[in-house]
Amino acid sequence: MEDKILKILENQDMKLAKEAILEYESKTKEEKNEYTRCRMIDRLNLYKKLYMQNTVYDLSNVKEKSMNIIELHTGRALSSKLEIKDEHCNYEFESSLIVSNLNKQGETKKIEGLVYSDVDIVDSIGLVVGYFEASQTVYLNNVKDSTIICKSKQIRVLDSKNIILYIDVSSCVSLERSTGIEIHTLNSPEIDFANVRDFSDPFGTKNFKIIK
Repeated sequence: MEDKILKILENQDMKLAKEAILEYESKTKEEKNEYTRCRMIDRLNLYKKLYMQNTVYDLSNVKEKSMNIIELHTGRALSSKLEIKDEHCNYEFESSLIVSNLNKQGETKKIEGLVYSDVDIVDSIGLVVGYFEASQTVYLNNVKDSTIICKSKQIRVLDSKNIILYIDVSSCVSLERSTGIEIHTLNSPEIDFANVRDFSDPFGTKNFKIIK
């Protein structure tokens, strides 16, 4: 079965691959031997990762549109870190945008007109951040109980929980080891389930919901 699934993935028959992976997942759940089950889980995760890497979505109808400026920056960054990058320099707003002891309501930092290549928001809790633009990727790593408002090509969410996203994306949202992700669209075609890739649960939607 294992060789068969890898062969199917190599041939990029994604419908057959999904069926084979789901069947293997069922067998994994039924396996009584703990050692064997652990090995099967590792193999299952590999199958799912390869499946996601080979899945291609038609995003030709997704177009970038203009956004309204929203100035809200409150909350607490556990590591006092919000890193914004572009092609020329690094922007670190550790003290001026979000600091570890920032609890005052109404504290703002206007970032209108700035478009970056990549934006990293890490180790943060209770943030309300918007609006910014990234021409490539927004990374959310270990972010909890927060609201993020942005426009970007894609968004990657890692090890995060209870996030509300108001987004305009031209590609996709990728999730990994994240739960409670609520997704709203901003001035772009409605996001559907084909635009969200959950590497922890490729065939399910338990970790996120799309608000239309």
